[in-house]
Amino acid sequence: MCFSAAASFSAAAVCAGIGVMTVRRASGPDLMLACIPFIFSLQQALEGVVWLTKAAGCGWDAGYSFAIIAFCLWPVYVPLATWMSEADPRRRVYLLSFGLPGAAVAAAAAWVLFVGLKIDFATNKIQYLPTTRYPVIFDYIYAACVTGPLLLHRSIHLRLFGILILAFFGLSTLLFNPARYSVWCFFAAISSIILYFFISSRPPASSRDAQQIEPRKI
Repeated sequence: MCFSAAASFSAAAVCAGIGVMTVRRASGPDLMLACIPFIFSLQQALEGVVWLTKAAGCGWDAGYSFAIIAFCLWPVYVPLATWMSEADPRRRVYLLSFGLPGAAVAAAAAWVLFVGLKIDFATNKIQYLPTTRYPVIFDYIYAACVTGPLLLHRSIHLRLFGILILAFFGLSTLLFNPARYSVWCFFAAISSIILYFFISSRPPASSRDAQQIEPRKI
């Protein structure tokens, strides 16, 4: 997290615990969603290393790894995970439609990170600053790809998770820019506790497979 190593490692431990609980209860279609707390745990642990090393040596590698997960993984992972979890065919089409812009954002981010990344502590917060400028619209397409699929899912828990992530995006952009991605990931990580309640509310996989949307009678 962008405040201290202790905060980062504490968040990593909490998310790891949530991940254990969600994965143990998750069925196949929900497994990617259940793994999200584990990925957040890894991100927070990486930032803890960045703090301890001041981004020197292995700390720079840790920070670069954090940036790859943040910028390149999430806009592809979230649309795919929600698509796998959703049973409604119509909603699945909508969810999958986020995959193409998500992949485009991830590819653009990969190129930007390849060109260069600066990790700065100037304001006592961790800032991930690409050496190449990118259009501001990038941030909003990114936010749409990681929140839109959650907001369109049938589960009220996932919609609440999406609302919180979107709200924290706005808060981080307004109050913590240019350290917004570090702060946003921290709040999103803590919000992932909702995924445990989502997994707990899900029926067994066999029951869901048997539930089919009845065709309209003519």
